[in-house]
Amino acid sequence: MDGDVCPLKEMVGVVEEVLGPERGYIVMDEAHSTGVLGPEGRGLVCELGLEKRIFARLHTFGKAVAANGAILLGSDTLRHYLINYARPLIYTTFLSYPSLALIRSSYRLLQSGQSSYLSPKTLEIGWSGTHHSKCMPKIAHIRSTIGKTESPGELSADSWDDGPGGCTANSAAEVNRLVELLGKWCESQADEQSQGPVQEAVVQAKL
Repeated sequence: MDGDVCPLKEMVGVVEEVLGPERGYIVMDEAHSTGVLGPEGRGLVCELGLEKRIFARLHTFGKAVAANGAILLGSDTLRHYLINYARPLIYTTFLSYPSLALIRSSYRLLQSGQSSYLSPKTLEIGWSGTHHSKCMPKIAHIRSTIGKTESPGELSADSWDDGPGGCTANSAAEVNRLVELLGKWCESQADEQSQGPVQEAVVQAKL
């Protein structure tokens, strides 16, 4: 939970070296990397290009995707096995249609590239001291830009400022200001999406 990124490529190499190819099976939990790492938020496995060397990948939708539920990616053999023998999966209630719509909307946002400028920042964040630090000492400090910006898109992670104890700290006023800006951004996105079909209809009518 400290934001550590495991040395997955090295781990895969060790497993294949010790056990031989296709004799060791690695299951990757992508819960904290879904929507954060990799192209279009596809996770650490895709970030490292290890799709064909990982047996199964678990992507949960309750964190960056802001929904609920999960999906397990694997071979057809694994899929048929789970459908027939995994009791928790067999007796799990189907996701509601609003939940599926929310998941689809989140993935459309990731695929649109609107969040892609944040991805490189996640791997650039450095660590000081031991690998398992209690906090991330180089989290972007909002204080330097929060009073100068008019939209969340202008918030920058270029200025670093550690708070007390090595952890970045923000005042309640700064957090409230951030929430306000995020609210305005969400409203602007909703307006753009609602205007899209109308503009398309007008163009078609003119044609």
